[in-house]
Amino acid sequence: MSLGLELRGHRGASSVGQEADEDAVVGLVDADLGELVVEADAETFRLGAIPVGRSVLLAGATLADALRRPDVRIGDVLDRFPADTDPEIAARVEIELKMDGYVRRQQLAIDRAGRDEAVVLPDDLDYAAIRALSREAREKLERARPRTLGAAARIPGITPSDVALVGVHVHRSTASTPVLA
Repeated sequence: MSLGLELRGHRGASSVGQEADEDAVVGLVDADLGELVVEADAETFRLGAIPVGRSVLLAGATLADALRRPDVRIGDVLDRFPADTDPEIAARVEIELKMDGYVRRQQLAIDRAGRDEAVVLPDDLDYAAIRALSREAREKLERARPRTLGAAARIPGITPSDVALVGVHVHRSTASTPVLA
């Protein structure tokens, strides 16, 4: 079940190198791109502090670490890749590496939305009992009576903190309710 759009339409070298080999096998990414991403992650600078572009990288930093920095471009480190590296593929590697943090955060948001969608709210939930909720939030939730925490999050005017408060309240009330056999 897809709950939203991810930042990129293709998986590219998904998670930047972690699944690059698998993607290449199923034809989702050029084998050259996957290999170059893996090389960028594996290649370490063996000297002390090294100037790259306008940055200075410490010993142990990888090419991937360098390319993730906003002020470092592929042209600044291209000489550390094999001489026959296709510039187009190198540019794609740079984009994948720079976007990786954003893609990971987006994936966390998608996962969180999926978990919220799985939390069913009791039909008899008393929103007035959640004192930390603003009066406006209580009224909106009482009027809408959402079935899940995810549905509550989609109500206009309901904030993420409101959703968190409802989630904590539901979790506490279900955890304290004894199970009768």
